[in-house]
Amino acid sequence: MLDDIHTTFRDPAGSLLKYDGKIFRFINPSYEKEFNELQILKSLKKLLENNDLSKFKILKNNELSSLLKDQKFSRIFKKFNSNIVLEHEVMDFVNYPYEWSNNMLFDAAKLTLHLFENMLSETYGLKDATPFNIIFENTKPVFVDLLSFEKRDPLDPIWLGLSQFTKTFLLPLYMNKFAKTPISKSFLSNIDGLNLQDCLIKTSFFNSLSYSLIKIPNFLSKFTKSKHYKPQKVKNKEFANFVLSKLIKKLKKRLNSLKPKINKSTWSNYMADQTHYEKSDFSIKEKFIKKILTDSKPKKVLDIGSNTGHFSILAAQ
Repeated sequence: MLDDIHTTFRDPAGSLLKYDGKIFRFINPSYEKEFNELQILKSLKKLLENNDLSKFKILKNNELSSLLKDQKFSRIFKKFNSNIVLEHEVMDFVNYPYEWSNNMLFDAAKLTLHLFENMLSETYGLKDATPFNIIFENTKPVFVDLLSFEKRDPLDPIWLGLSQFTKTFLLPLYMNKFAKTPISKSFLSNIDGLNLQDCLIKTSFFNSLSYSLIKIPNFLSKFTKSKHYKPQKVKNKEFANFVLSKLIKKLKKRLNSLKPKINKSTWSNYMADQTHYEKSDFSIKEKFIKKILTDSKPKKVLDIGSNTGHFSILAAQ
């Protein structure tokens, strides 16, 4: 059964297809050489082993032939004119940045820098840096856009993805910390993140950190929008790597300065206080949930308003 087609957002390197409950990625001919180099890199294999990157497999000829028996799939396959088709691991629960907590966005930012840093020695980088490339699997952020990795000029010490990283990670965290702007609001108003006007209007707090966060994306956007951008070459790749390593170190420091604090609230001792329950009522509810779980044996459970996760733990057991 053919469900629907999803073309990779703003990415000419490949396209996604959801088919029969599975996720396939067609690698465009223009990206084939780069992909063949990418998929054998030690750094990439390490990211896969640590579950930092969503797993995939390259379809063998017999697997692809079986799929091509479906006329609709075959027609789409011919449209993409691809010689390489991947099958991606299906994520149980797809989630988006505008649904995340501030701590989740912080962890996603850490993962993005971790990926960039790990691929640095392989002369590969991230051509974009958006939280929409990340999905949380349970409590762990997982990078899902394989085609965001690209071979970079070894003599170019500039990361153009820095502008997007600042707008979609650092600035929303900055506004959340100093202006109490919810993460959801930052992305619901603009999926491309925050800009200079957003920050100046909504907060009066201003220091060297806020100045750099505001100036960087505006400065780099001139390069990314220009059709005439040329890599800013240095004398050797060692120096280029040194500059980029220093950048990553500085970004980690800025990110850590924006780490959300865990503050106590009315609900901090929700389960301990139990002012909303009589002891007997809670026991009845617990037995009821256990019976439902035992009788239905569900494969997946979504606990809405889970509080401390007490009933989620029951489901997991």
